[in-house]
Amino acid sequence: GPRTAQVRNILKKLRTQAPAQVGEAETLSIDLVSLRVWTLGQEIHLPRRLFYLLHYFALHPDEVVSKDQIADILLDGKGAHIAPNAQVVKIHRLRKILESAGAKGWLETVHGFEYRFSPPKNIKK
Repeated sequence: GPRTAQVRNILKKLRTQAPAQVGEAETLSIDLVSLRVWTLGQEIHLPRRLFYLLHYFALHPDEVVSKDQIADILLDGKGAHIAPNAQVVKIHRLRKILESAGAKGWLETVHGFEYRFSPPKNIKK
């Protein structure tokens, strides 16, 4: 549908954009060319789909992201079906990786299968 096409265009745009930075560079830095991510000055390693998911969250801080949007990103806009539990597992993995880098509480669950990414606006050194 049109929404899937829209997500596909977002994904295409994501790949050609300048690196995303949220707040201070030290908070979160995403390099789309090398597919590398630093959070709180430490590099974290993400599988490609989780990388794009984090990047989408980073571009939409404090917004509620629906399970359909997440499914589209994880499926690369292919419009196939992803089981809700598979999605929850991916979010859980992303959250665990972030937490292990000190980014605890950045990825919140909002009633049911919706999520909000709320990194600190700027972190005291």
